[in-house]
Amino acid sequence: MIDNTSHIQNNDISLTEAAAAFITSEFDKKNLYGYAVRIGVEKGNESCNDYKYLLGYVNEAFQSDKIFSDKGISIICDQNSFEVLKGIILDYENDGTIGKIRMINPNASHSCGCGEGFSQ
Repeated sequence: MIDNTSHIQNNDISLTEAAAAFITSEFDKKNLYGYAVRIGVEKGNESCNDYKYLLGYVNEAFQSDKIFSDKGISIICDQNSFEVLKGIILDYENDGTIGKIRMINPNASHSCGCGEGFSQ
């Protein structure tokens, strides 16, 4: 379970209302009480972008992680990823057939058409 006393009280990483509703619903459906959203990046491939987004649900954080809270949901990010994700907004979009979390990254100079990667 995530320790709420370690939360950083700012909005360097945030959620839209749609993303918060989707994540809350996912946690409820999957019985993920006490879980958080972990976001990060890994190196992309040469033909696409510099970075690829990572997103998952976790129930623990490392001591070096940054932990945020928005709309009642904990968001965890490792320090290295935070350097390129600072200011990011997680949104939820549904095209009628499938819904997914979308990253709105103010640090990205170019984003992949699939929305899974970006360059700075």
